[in-house]
Amino acid sequence: MAKHLILIATILFLITASANSQSNETNYWYFGSEAGMDFSSGAPVALLDGALTTAEGCATMSDPNGQLLLYTDGITVWNRNHIQMPNGFGLLGNSSSTQSGVIVPWPNNPDLYYVFTAAGFGGGPFCYSVVDMTLDGGLGDVTAVKNEILFNPCSERVNAVAHANGTDIWVLSHEENTNNYYAYIVTTAGINTTPVITSIGPSLGGAFSSSFLGYLKSNAQGTRLATATCSLNTILMFDFENSTGVLSNLLQWPATVNYSYGVEFSPDGSRLYASSMEPDSKLWQFDLSSGNAATIFASGVILATNVTYYHYGGIQMGPDGKMYVARNLYGYVGVINDPDALGVACNYVDDGIYLEGRSCNWGLPDFIQTFFSPIGFNSEFYCFGDSTFFYLTDTIGLISTAWNFGDAASGSSNTSTLFEPYHVFSDTGTFSVTLITNIQGVNDTVTGNVYIYPLPFVDFVASDTTACDSLLVVFTNLSDPQNYLWEFGDGSTDTIANPSHFYTIGSYDVTLTVTSPQGCVNMLTKPDYINIIPTPVASFTLNPGLNQNTPVNLAYYQFTNTSLYGNTFYWEFGDGNSSEEENPLHHYTQEGSYLVTLFVYNQLGCFDSTSQYYITVIPASLYFIPNAFSPNGDGENDLFHIIGLGVETVNLNICNRWGELIASWSELTGEWDGTYKGEPAETGAYIYYGDVLMNDGQLFKVKGNVTLVR
Repeated sequence: MAKHLILIATILFLITASANSQSNETNYWYFGSEAGMDFSSGAPVALLDGALTTAEGCATMSDPNGQLLLYTDGITVWNRNHIQMPNGFGLLGNSSSTQSGVIVPWPNNPDLYYVFTAAGFGGGPFCYSVVDMTLDGGLGDVTAVKNEILFNPCSERVNAVAHANGTDIWVLSHEENTNNYYAYIVTTAGINTTPVITSIGPSLGGAFSSSFLGYLKSNAQGTRLATATCSLNTILMFDFENSTGVLSNLLQWPATVNYSYGVEFSPDGSRLYASSMEPDSKLWQFDLSSGNAATIFASGVILATNVTYYHYGGIQMGPDGKMYVARNLYGYVGVINDPDALGVACNYVDDGIYLEGRSCNWGLPDFIQTFFSPIGFNSEFYCFGDSTFFYLTDTIGLISTAWNFGDAASGSSNTSTLFEPYHVFSDTGTFSVTLITNIQGVNDTVTGNVYIYPLPFVDFVASDTTACDSLLVVFTNLSDPQNYLWEFGDGSTDTIANPSHFYTIGSYDVTLTVTSPQGCVNMLTKPDYINIIPTPVASFTLNPGLNQNTPVNLAYYQFTNTSLYGNTFYWEFGDGNSSEEENPLHHYTQEGSYLVTLFVYNQLGCFDSTSQYYITVIPASLYFIPNAFSPNGDGENDLFHIIGLGVETVNLNICNRWGELIASWSELTGEWDGTYKGEPAETGAYIYYGDVLMNDGQLFKVKGNVTLVR
């Protein structure tokens, strides 16, 4: 609050609004000595996390979904974590300025915000700075566009109100020691510095006046302005043409509101509230409904008087439709529960909201006043692909609704007559949503912007995706920097950006879910992304069996592959020959002993080998008599018999070591199965003797030993 006399002029700026509802941007308030209130639940809850301490002016801003973005005392800008932005210092406002600043969104750009500042006592410039919310890791920072002077000197007044088109916004201030009011339009291209100038009413400020103090406010409809004048002991009210920026039809109160300080219109614009500071602080209500000056002045009702130093200060409408009254150096904020009601029926409560040990001072946060339009709607779910839900702030007396979602590409879905419709927007970005209501036969229109956020980009790669037996995989996250949830496909999860995970044998889907700061979720699943297969196990059998003395003319060996987990095979037969068949047949053509090796590979090139059989090939003969057999039922060498080429018949006797005849036959197909009298014969050596008659008449006497093994 200035103690020196300053020249004053009021200035108005036009900026495009990007709000998707009537008041989500006003959810968070920070003011006084580290005091705050949160309206997210619908009713104010005291906050204890604020970093701001200010004697008077302050401003806060939440995003269109009601999440805190930034706040300021006109000198310092804090982020949503209550930390000073890196370049958020040294703004040319003043915490002892009645209205030290107001924050407004850059037209149609959800990442950029203007911070307008008004210097305090002693005079100073009216400036703007730009905050880019993409800086400092998404916490925002003041850009190089900082303390850009628009005019000098200014009073302690700044406020904002929507343009008639429902998109642009007027930002208001006042130049010292004049009666000039200025309007500047701000579009997506920036601020047009050629103003619309209105000179109206008394000059405010001067060498012996504190009339540079006092709030400047518009009604929620954006059609009227009012300002307190402090030492002039009056209130000034104007009609405001919100399509041109021109003020007209001055209404000046008699000098009855001593040291007027705070002003605020009720939600429906029918009442004007004011606070006075001295000699006794008072809270006033005036009835504007008659439209007659004398009747309005005579309607004044004093709602409360305070003779202590807990004086009444700023008055601010809340997103809950109630109004809140600052009380200097006090631990409570006053509440006007029914501000549209006449007189004491407005239900003012002096100790309305307890600040949990923090104290209020003279000021409450400044906002774009048309955020509080009583005819409005809220919405939820703003991610691309969501069904965005719209609902009315009130349905009393409501007859019908007509919605236009500003989304022509959605075709017939672009309109609705439901009270609470859903709409799936066809793209990301800002959509201008129009609601026409019929309340008790009266039509009204409200427009708000909905910003549809893109889904976060999600992708990832792995250090490797295939291996034998086990693998430690390092995942590299290519997604937008957000919040992460990894699902590795084996029941394990992680939330860090670039995790590592150990896999064993199996095939695994990997899923990465990414959540943006706005709560938008995108998910990517790579099916069967990690594949861990077992190393092969090599083994085989052969026929004839192992350790057989096989004549070269009969040395045809059938190899049976019994390996596991392989799909490619390579045989080395020990005689310089090889094969890639799975179950090869090989003929040994030379006498000798041979080591057979099998190599088994899988699709990743992992392999195993075995060299477990020896093969003995003897010179060719006309007949062949085995020297051992094993009648154990395994299908290999179960019978003892003579084989050969051109054999006519065989006469053969088999005796045990005591000369007892065990078996005999006189036919080509004769054989011994290792039994004696129907019972298995003992293992050991047996004597055979007899003759072999060939087709050419040759007769060969044979005698030798055969070993029975089991």
